[in-house]
Amino acid sequence: MAGLRDVVFDTHHALELARFWDAVLDSHTLLPFDDDDLAWLAERGHDLDNPPSVSLDPTPNSGGLRIWFNNVPDPTPGKNRLHIDVNLRDGEELQRVLDLGATVVSRPEEHGERWWILADPEGNQFCAFPPG
Repeated sequence: MAGLRDVVFDTHHALELARFWDAVLDSHTLLPFDDDDLAWLAERGHDLDNPPSVSLDPTPNSGGLRIWFNNVPDPTPGKNRLHIDVNLRDGEELQRVLDLGATVVSRPEEHGERWWILADPEGNQFCAFPPG
């Protein structure tokens, strides 16, 4: 049986979007490029300010999946069909995520539960749930 390996975002600026999600998620950390990585990228003529792919690895004991950000030339048409849900630690967490560059899309309520639908800096929508 197959197992889930990674979650991947198609993006226009992998490093920038990875930095946003690195700041949002406590459970992941941005992997720095080592000297071999930098040499490989430079040999192939890649812009080191916008590398073709960047990953966030789960922190130890988080049990999460690796998250990749890959540069692609084509835009994503319409609403993304797959999204991430995040749990906010406290009431101040929403403002912190907005200050990082997220925007509020809507504030739905269903079966007595309210949450926010947000968009990251490239417009990928995700849900943010308040504590409790």
